[in-house]
Amino acid sequence: KNANVASLKDGEQPRALQMSWDCAQERESCLEATGGNFDYIVGTDVVFAERLVEPLIETMHLMAGKTTVVWLCLQERCPDAHAALLKTGKRYFDIEDCTAQLTATPGCAVAAELECVLLKMRPRGEGGGCDGTGTGSGKKRRRVE
Repeated sequence: KNANVASLKDGEQPRALQMSWDCAQERESCLEATGGNFDYIVGTDVVFAERLVEPLIETMHLMAGKTTVVWLCLQERCPDAHAALLKTGKRYFDIEDCTAQLTATPGCAVAAELECVLLKMRPRGEGGGCDGTGTGSGKKRRRVE
């Protein structure tokens, strides 16, 4: 159903590529195959080792265009890795904590029990809001400092 909504050329199908973000060769191959500049980058449970945070952020930055929205849903499994995500991420992205919107979403109450954090990241200076439109929802949200 989503493929019908996407702006695909006739006969073109969505595809997935495997990539290790700590492997420069795989990052470059993925960038070459896709052209980068994705509308959205979505990740879950991708922050678990401090040594992998910088390659993750650099990969997201490499694949992001000016209007890309990055959504990360994660649990704080490693406090040092989580702190590194926020610190390193701020070099390239504006980061908003949208956890309140996640836990208020019907069917997502378990996110609070699991202590999930939802972060919205946009290339620095591009603004946005937790509603996903990029224009803000008018709701109060917490900027990650």
